[in-house]
Amino acid sequence: MRTRALVLGVLSIALVGCQSSDDGTSTADSARPGDAGPSVSDGGSSPAVPMRFDVGERLAGTVIPEGMPSVSAPLASTPQLSASIVRLRNEARIHRHPTSDEHPYVLLGTGVFLSVPGEHAVAPGSTVHVPMDTWHQPKAAAVDAELALLVISLGAGGIETGAAFPEVGDDFVANALDEVLDENPIPTGATSQSAPLHPSTGYTHGDVAAGTITSLDAQHDASHVIAFLGHSGPGSFTFSDVDFTHEGGPQILIVIPAGTHFVVAADGEEPLRGVMYRANVL
Repeated sequence: MRTRALVLGVLSIALVGCQSSDDGTSTADSARPGDAGPSVSDGGSSPAVPMRFDVGERLAGTVIPEGMPSVSAPLASTPQLSASIVRLRNEARIHRHPTSDEHPYVLLGTGVFLSVPGEHAVAPGSTVHVPMDTWHQPKAAAVDAELALLVISLGAGGIETGAAFPEVGDDFVANALDEVLDENPIPTGATSQSAPLHPSTGYTHGDVAAGTITSLDAQHDASHVIAFLGHSGPGSFTFSDVDFTHEGGPQILIVIPAGTHFVVAADGEEPLRGVMYRANVL
């Protein structure tokens, strides 16, 4: 069964090119648009079309340059949201984001996310919610090891680095995505189920939910929506002028502009599972 979901509003989504960051991190070119159809708006008021990213493919093509501690490969960016792949060797600098909530998802490697009160162990499939203005530091398990992240930021962006953690500061939350999904199955007779990914921590610039879908009928009064559907069975995403298929597996990212009509359906008995990141309404 296929039902429909509607996202209201207008949004322009643009890909970000190669650039250098203020903290010395190399930024790789996102290279190509989504797998089907045009994917870049003119930067004005006209809406962009949906984009599909194979995160595993992008990760394989993202390499830390010689002599650099990390690399960031932007996928998509809007005034209220950005998505990128980050690979770091050993550890990142201590930093915070004054105007955005950060939501890293661990793709490869093990390590910890350090905060002022302590640390949170992470592994592939871990999700972290770092609220706005919270000091943190991702760190791989060994000096010569790497940690690869899919990072979704809700908010206007910006970064401030520090030489050391302050004496007093806030903590954040880390969860295993699969555990949250398993604890919130689809109720009998329903076609979808969602739950806050980090229920103990509030969101400033939007909301983030772990979701399981066989088919979806919803309306989002959101400025824009990013859906990361992974750890799931096969499915399809049908938009007004472009179709995407999802063959199953953990690393597909769908970017859906506001104002885009789409249909989501699982193909077979295994549902679609993943995370939806939605920015606040403008």
